[in-house]
Amino acid sequence: MSTTQETQIQVTNRTPQDWLIRVKDGINFTNAVPLKRFDFKIRTKNGNQLNKVFRDEARSGDRLWFILHKSRGEIIGMATFERWSYRSWIEDLTDAEIGYENPEHDEWAATMHYTDLYDFRGRPENRKFITRISHIPTIVLVRQTTNCAINLPLLYENIMMYGNIHKW
Repeated sequence: MSTTQETQIQVTNRTPQDWLIRVKDGINFTNAVPLKRFDFKIRTKNGNQLNKVFRDEARSGDRLWFILHKSRGEIIGMATFERWSYRSWIEDLTDAEIGYENPEHDEWAATMHYTDLYDFRGRPENRKFITRISHIPTIVLVRQTTNCAINLPLLYENIMMYGNIHKW
């Protein structure tokens, strides 16, 4: 597959899956929000594959839950996954154009594209969504971890029904 070719994601009538996406301190995530994208690694420095389950199993309509690193798993946003693509250093925006600080662009080889971001940043301390998940890879399918303190499908339903949350 060429670096500019986007993955083809088959739309099916299945229950959306929930993915936890670790966004370190959230600065680069925040800067890329207007573009509705998040770049991620697909290989370790020694060449091992990363995030393969996500690349193989994520489908349009899945839910992305963005969590801060070293925060007991604080959710700072939720979005609907659209597609992922390989990042092209010739055709794509530069890290500076995206607004990344301290970029690891040589390692961020793929981009996830999303829609309908619900922004939870800035919520009062007693109203934050804490998963109590602290040590996860960059991207993890929720069914792979049993220690999530929040019922994410139920939270999603409540946000859709009652949420008064900033939507991008």
